[in-house]
Amino acid sequence: MPVIRKLLVCVAIVFTATSYAQEFKPGRYVGSMKLDKMDQKIPVIADVLIEAPEDLKSFPKLTAIVRISLGGFKTHEYVTQVFKDLKYDFDTGNLTFDEPENDFLITASITSQNGRTKVGGQVFVRSVASGGTIELLEESNEPDDEEEDLKKQNSINAADALFIGALYGQYEGVCGKDKAALQVQTMRGLTDSESEKKSGSSIDRHYGIGGRLAFKTDTLCGKVASDRWCTRYHFTSGSFNFYLGKLTLKSEQTAADCKISGGQLTCEVHAFDGAKTCTFKKSDVAVSAPKFFSRKFNISPSGEQMKDLPDPNPPLNVALAEALRGSFYGYAHNEYNDSYIPLQLYVAPYSSTDNPHNPNQMMISTTASYYFGGADSETFTTQRFEARSFYLRPGFVLSGPNSDSFIEIVDWKMGFIRGVLYSYSFGKVGTVQLVKGAWPSFPKEAAVVPSFAGEFKRKFTSAITHWISFVFPAQPDEVMENVVELSGSFQAIVGTTPVLGFDRGTFDPYALRYNWQISNDDVFTYGSGELDLKGDALLFWPPSPIYGIVTNSYVLERFNRVK
Repeated sequence: MPVIRKLLVCVAIVFTATSYAQEFKPGRYVGSMKLDKMDQKIPVIADVLIEAPEDLKSFPKLTAIVRISLGGFKTHEYVTQVFKDLKYDFDTGNLTFDEPENDFLITASITSQNGRTKVGGQVFVRSVASGGTIELLEESNEPDDEEEDLKKQNSINAADALFIGALYGQYEGVCGKDKAALQVQTMRGLTDSESEKKSGSSIDRHYGIGGRLAFKTDTLCGKVASDRWCTRYHFTSGSFNFYLGKLTLKSEQTAADCKISGGQLTCEVHAFDGAKTCTFKKSDVAVSAPKFFSRKFNISPSGEQMKDLPDPNPPLNVALAEALRGSFYGYAHNEYNDSYIPLQLYVAPYSSTDNPHNPNQMMISTTASYYFGGADSETFTTQRFEARSFYLRPGFVLSGPNSDSFIEIVDWKMGFIRGVLYSYSFGKVGTVQLVKGAWPSFPKEAAVVPSFAGEFKRKFTSAITHWISFVFPAQPDEVMENVVELSGSFQAIVGTTPVLGFDRGTFDPYALRYNWQISNDDVFTYGSGELDLKGDALLFWPPSPIYGIVTNSYVLERFNRVK
């Protein structure tokens, strides 16, 4: 394929040659931004890649997925902004992120720090009309001093001084003169219609926010154990502007207006029994460091599979079409938790003549299927990619307007594909390796993501066993977020209480996070937790949405898989 090779060299020079300024190249950039109105920094990860347009006369573009997280770099609370066309001046080293549909406007310059590319400059957040600074450093296998310092943050004071905290968790303090706890849960994909209409990059555009306010001493419950609380108010929705530190929680009969400042949460709670002023401190503010895992387990293609593809031979392209057609099987590596997701890519090639002077252009239509629980699992999701011309060059991407994930193709041989998996909602996931024809062997010690569907039990006391079941339902055709829909049912006390169903639920396949909603007489409450890579679930068992019911402290407990 000599024509393709010449084009590869040409485009590579455009994007890697250094002119008068410091080199800027695709990759992952890690750092933070700090607004003038905030005392703390916000963690930022920017994944930058080249995307080649369909039109061969157009130059490839630089795309960036900018992800901000609450509570560190690796929590389940995150918001992304996708920039489809970065503006970069090779002579001056000026880099601009500016697209009116996005909340961020970033103007930066490119410099060097210890041999690594540094992005530094100004950021303006449109939704809160506030500016600040941003600094990002090219990811390296050798952590720099700032990353090492972050990993050593263990104390509450040190963590508070460095980064804004995550919203979810248990806050303890007093309401009036009574000892109280505020439990806040954040559930990705369980937003209400009001939140979905909001602009900006606030967390409630992507997350349902709920929880409860409970007291240690309450006549409704009598005496409770040291790790339990008596629920007085349930909150079924909320809004959180983390730039301004403003949190609102509400239900049909209760509302709370809160302000987070200096590590303290102050709320004015209004309910049928009067108004209360409450002050809380979070019980756990651990900060997650920016650690990414390298792929340890690779697929070994055969010599035949590693042969170059046939050259295109219009007008028929028979040999090339035969080499491309079929299913490719392998694994995507998640660099955030060092897990592997089985992935099947189906390729359907065909010829198309858009221009009679350029007959029989080779096209491919592709579909990616992601399996949870192993290659033979019936729990899988599908992403439908848009047909495109098969002309390999840097930035050759398989994607679609109605899919969240996309795959950047790095190498394509007769029977082997190597690439990188991205999510518009999450950012870079990790590398992809696929072989044609059948599932390749894979080491047993590799952590393959288990199925999130199944039945789980937890022995709460000698007389009480909790049971919960997560079910994988039919999925929607259009997948615009990275969450997977789930349904399920539960039994609070096996053998005694009725079996009830979820109203709705979601699973985040990259953060491995469960979220579900249940109701009682139009009052909602939420359950949440995470999938353990060993197959069990770590869950917070939610109390029934009843006035005056006992709840546990907001701690994830292990539920053992029984099916």
